[in-house]
Amino acid sequence: MKHAFLGAVAGILFASSALATEIETKSLEELYAEAVAEGGELVIRAGGDKDDQADYYLDMFKERFPEINVTHSVDLRFYHASRYDNARKDADKSDVPDVIQLQTLHDYEYYAERGLLERY
Repeated sequence: MKHAFLGAVAGILFASSALATEIETKSLEELYAEAVAEGGELVIRAGGDKDDQADYYLDMFKERFPEINVTHSVDLRFYHASRYDNARKDADKSDVPDVIQLQTLHDYEYYAERGLLERY
């Protein structure tokens, strides 16, 4: 459910003519309540080079969804992508973020080929 909530908040939709896309019918409030019930944790890895570059949207998110504990870090996509790949190999996958913001188009192709993009 956390992924449904994140997708609804972010407003991101990956559509493919070859795949059927399920339409979310729950309200944002319902998705928020489910995310809180699941622990209310959100880990974001943002691509970039300034620690505070995501503050403006993180502040708005935290104000709108105060019961979600957001942990984020900003770093160059090269480092986030390699950390993500390594974390996926770990048995417990505890370091895999909920959201990773990549900065280059070839990253999408790379992760799509591995079936790692959420379609929402």
